[in-house]
Amino acid sequence: MAKHKRLISIVTSALMLVTMTGASAFATEQNADLGVQGGTEMAEDQVVPENAEVTDEILSEGEANLNEGEEQVTEASMTIDPIAAQVYTGKEIKPVPVVRYGENVLVEGTDYTVAYVYNKAVSAKWPKVIVTGQAGTPYEGMTAEKAFQIKAPALNAVTGLKALAGYKEIKLKWKKVDGADTYLIMRKDKKKAKGWPRNLCKISAYKTSDGVLKPSVAESPFWENNVKGTVKMYKKYTYTVYAGRYVLYANDSKSTYSESSKLIKSKGVTLKNKKCVAKLRIRCTVKSGTTLKSTNGKKHFKLKKGMKIMTDGYGAGKYSFTKKGARFRMLNVRAKNRKAYYDKKHDYSEEEAEYFINNKNLTFARPSKTNKQYLIWASLYTQQVHVFTKDDGRWEQIDAWDCSSGSASAPSPTGNCSIGKRIKWRHHIEYWNCFSTLNALHGIKPVKYAGYNWVRYLGKIKSNGCIRNRNENAEWIWNHCPKGTKVLVF
Repeated sequence: MAKHKRLISIVTSALMLVTMTGASAFATEQNADLGVQGGTEMAEDQVVPENAEVTDEILSEGEANLNEGEEQVTEASMTIDPIAAQVYTGKEIKPVPVVRYGENVLVEGTDYTVAYVYNKAVSAKWPKVIVTGQAGTPYEGMTAEKAFQIKAPALNAVTGLKALAGYKEIKLKWKKVDGADTYLIMRKDKKKAKGWPRNLCKISAYKTSDGVLKPSVAESPFWENNVKGTVKMYKKYTYTVYAGRYVLYANDSKSTYSESSKLIKSKGVTLKNKKCVAKLRIRCTVKSGTTLKSTNGKKHFKLKKGMKIMTDGYGAGKYSFTKKGARFRMLNVRAKNRKAYYDKKHDYSEEEAEYFINNKNLTFARPSKTNKQYLIWASLYTQQVHVFTKDDGRWEQIDAWDCSSGSASAPSPTGNCSIGKRIKWRHHIEYWNCFSTLNALHGIKPVKYAGYNWVRYLGKIKSNGCIRNRNENAEWIWNHCPKGTKVLVF
């Protein structure tokens, strides 16, 4: 475009020169008639028309150069290349800038110094890099700045989440999430928590003050669900766990700088239908009414004929149950229409069994309470026997197998027991390890004496109060667990 303008200017000038030459000749002739000397020069009062374009030919050399502005080179300045978005770390973010002077890349410390402002909180407006030319260099006095973005960190979802059943509690475990300093636990509930998923209420948050997980839970953080009192023993719970982190945010909508802390969280991971260690329950109908006194003698409960009672223990011919916050016991003979409730499909894992038996509330089962090497837990709820050995002040499970305990009308005695009388052979059954009078952990009667195969009923209630085991399991107890070995029937 500049070349075209230049060409138009030259052509216009030539045309005007021709015109002016003719005008000069005419003026010369006129001046000759008037007797004016120097006919080729313009009169002092002669004025060039306002709309006439001035050309290089009629300008001085210095004046002509002033019209060459489009070809002048602007002086170079200090610039900073764009800076990629940075991720929040909780500390000052200091990206290394690329500083240029024209096409030359300058060197920090030699050509310039660098400073940062508002470079800690999440923001797209405030963080900046500011560079200043070093004194004594050609860049002295020059400055440049470049804004950059600090983004919130992304958290991975919790992995390895599992639940351990404890006594009136549920223990949740999961793997550490990189970058997380907070874990939120939600439990399905009828109530709704504002800002949280439907039907999930926040029951707990695990957080360390310095943002570093404590060594004891660095690999497997956990929270024991005992925040709102004891967990209902037979209720199934659904939990969702989030990894979280508290992050500083700058307020980009205001003209003055300010910071506030906000919680960011990962996607949730959910466990459904988890419950704590439970007892076998027997529901029965009261056959004849009476008034019962609680086991602590402080409360009374009136049994009425036809009343339905849910029991969770048995001993000395009496069912045990809880009413009005107290324990009561009812004679077996006052009950009818008995039905047992237990879990035929679920077995406690080794980790769950150890967590339960080592629970601080089970003082009976503390290793310090016995000088015997082994401990036995017969879970009537899962129809399974767990065997533990003492190791470094705690119980570790070494074996577990299916068993068959007493029926609803003749339940196995529950509670804290010990192996007492030992009978090698009785009623065509081997290895009687008695834990309550003649109720024993024993073997299986042969089909020819029993009339049916007892093995098929292992894992279900069937006996008359004893706890049946395979012969090899009953023999192991006989050989390794002497009198005095503790037995927990729960």
